[in-house]
Amino acid sequence: MRLRICMLFVLLGFGTIARADYMPFNGASIAPNVAEIHVGEEGVRVQLEVFLDDIAVFEALIPDDWATQTPANRASLEDRMTDFANNGISLQRDDGSVLPVRAQLVEPRMRTDRASAWAGRKNPITGRFFPSAPEDTRVVYAELFYDFEGIRPTAITISPPSDAEGKPLVSIGMVVFDREVPTTKFSFMSDVARLEIDWKDPWYSSFNSPNLKRHHQSALTTFLYIEPREVRHETLIRVNDLGDWTELDLKGVPMMDKAAQERIKASARTFLAQRNPVTIDGKPVVPASSRASLLKITDSGLLLVEDEASLDPLSTFVGVILSFPVPTLPKNATVTWDMFTPRIDDVPATITDPAGPFLSGATPKSPVIDWANFLRTFQDPKVEPVATPTSGTVNIPWISLAFIVVAAVAVVIGLSRDRRLRIIFLSVSIVCLGLAIVARQIAVSEVSNPFQRSPDPETAAEIFSALLSNINTANLQTAPMQRISDLQSTVSETEMPEVIAELDRALSIQIAGGGLAKVNAIEGVVLSEIAPLPERSGFRALAEWTVHAGAAHWGHDHRRNLSYRALVEILRESGVWKISGITVVDTRDAD
Repeated sequence: MRLRICMLFVLLGFGTIARADYMPFNGASIAPNVAEIHVGEEGVRVQLEVFLDDIAVFEALIPDDWATQTPANRASLEDRMTDFANNGISLQRDDGSVLPVRAQLVEPRMRTDRASAWAGRKNPITGRFFPSAPEDTRVVYAELFYDFEGIRPTAITISPPSDAEGKPLVSIGMVVFDREVPTTKFSFMSDVARLEIDWKDPWYSSFNSPNLKRHHQSALTTFLYIEPREVRHETLIRVNDLGDWTELDLKGVPMMDKAAQERIKASARTFLAQRNPVTIDGKPVVPASSRASLLKITDSGLLLVEDEASLDPLSTFVGVILSFPVPTLPKNATVTWDMFTPRIDDVPATITDPAGPFLSGATPKSPVIDWANFLRTFQDPKVEPVATPTSGTVNIPWISLAFIVVAAVAVVIGLSRDRRLRIIFLSVSIVCLGLAIVARQIAVSEVSNPFQRSPDPETAAEIFSALLSNINTANLQTAPMQRISDLQSTVSETEMPEVIAELDRALSIQIAGGGLAKVNAIEGVVLSEIAPLPERSGFRALAEWTVHAGAAHWGHDHRRNLSYRALVEILRESGVWKISGITVVDTRDAD
C-alpha cells in the first residue's frame, strides 16, 4: 500500500520533472538518485538523495509523522528497515549475510549541485546532449548506517533496489569511499558489486568490476616533459608511501596539520632530487630548481590543495617538479627509475613532447624511461628583431643618392657647354644613374618621415603582435639572466627594469601549483588611439589582445584564456621596434 506523504515542501507542487537522456559513462553524478557510500571501521555510512518521483521505492525511509494519512497496517520502523536492508540498498558480507541498517537522519533538502560545465551541452563527437540534473532540485535526504556489529568483513556486496528479474527499479548514481579514500569515480548502481576491503591500507581496496574504478589508480606515477627550453621530471607519490623511503614517520598519523604538510613537501623535494637519475643528450644532469605541492585524491581525480588545515596521508599525494634548463630541444632524455617496493613494482610514466603525450613505464627489469627526438617539423622558437617598415619612416640609400646628385650636376653643367662637353657630361650622368640603381641596397639608413610619425592601425598591430611573440618566447627561458638577454632585442634598454616588472606583474599567467602558463596563441590584437611620441621615433597606443595559455603538470593540463587592455609605448631604435613602456589597465577571463 502506498503511503500518502505531505512533505515540508509539498505546497510548492511537484510540477513536471524533466528527465535527461543519460549517458552511462558520465551521468552518474547527476542521476535522479545519488548515494555517497563511506566505509568506516565500525560500519558503512550512506548519504542518500532521493528524487521525488522515485520516492515510492524508498517509502520505508519516510517517517510516520510526514504522512497526512498513515495506513493502519503500515509496518513498524524496525520492520521497514529490515525490509530495506534486504530489498532496498542492500549491503552484504562476503558470507552472504545482510548488514542491518538504521536511518540516522531523514529530512527534505535541495539537491547537491554536482553538475559539470558540460551538463546540458551537446557532445561535439556524438552530437547527443550531455546529461543534466533533474529540473526539480528538491530531494529527500537520508543518512543511513549499516553496522558491522563488531566484526569487520573482508568484502561487502552492494545491491540496488531491483525487480523480480534483477533489474534496478530506479537510477542511482554512486561514489564509494573506503575510510575517505575514493575507490570509484561516480558510477551507476546498476548491478551487484563486490568491494574487496584492505583493512591495512584503503588505497588497495577495490571492486571486482572494471567499471568501478577511481580516476587515479597508481600510488606512484612519474612524468617527463620535453619542452624547447626545459626538461621537467615530475613525480606523484602518495604521502603514506613516501614514509617507506624517507625518515617521515607517518604510521598511525590520522591527519596532517599545516606544519606537517610543509615538512612533507620539503622532505619530498630533497629526496626526489637525489633519486631516479636523469640524463639529457647522454649526460647526467642535476635539477636547477624544484617545487612541491600537495594534491588530494577525490571522486573525480586529483585536486591541488593549497590552504587546508589538515589532510589525510592515505588520500593525499605530494607532487614534485624538477626542472632541467636546456638551450634547445634535446636529442634524447632518460630517467632511470630506482624506487620500487613489493607493492609498487610497475610505475606508470607519461612522456610529453611538442607532438603530444605517450605512455611509458618502469619495472625492476626495465627501469629506464627513454625519450628520443623524432620530431621532423618542429621549429625551435626564437626571438627575432621586429623591423616592420612603416610610413612613419623613410629609407635613404646614401650611395645611390650621391650618384643621383652627381648625375644631376653633370646634366646642369653639360647643358651649358659645347656639344663635345655636353656629350661627356651627359654620359657621366647616365653612368651615375646606372650606378645609383645598382647601389640602391647599399648603405641604406632610416630616417623619420616628417609628414607621418605614427604607423597606421594595421601596421601598429602587426608590430605589437611581433613584440608580444618575442616576449612569450623569452619567457620560455627558466634562467632569469638568459631571459633578460633574450628581451634585449624587444625591450628598450633604458626602460627594461620597469617594463620587465610590469610584464612579471600583469602578464605572467599563474596556474595551480605556483607555476606559469605558456602562451600558445595570441589573437585579436587591436591598437587604437595611436599617437606619435614627442621628440622620439615611435608611438603610443591603447592595445587590446587575447591569449590562449596553458601548462601541464602531473599529467593534467591547465588552460586559461585571458583578454588584456594596456597602454603601450613603442620606440624605433636602430631600425628595430622595441617596447619602452607598458601599463596593463584591464585583465579578464576570455572563456
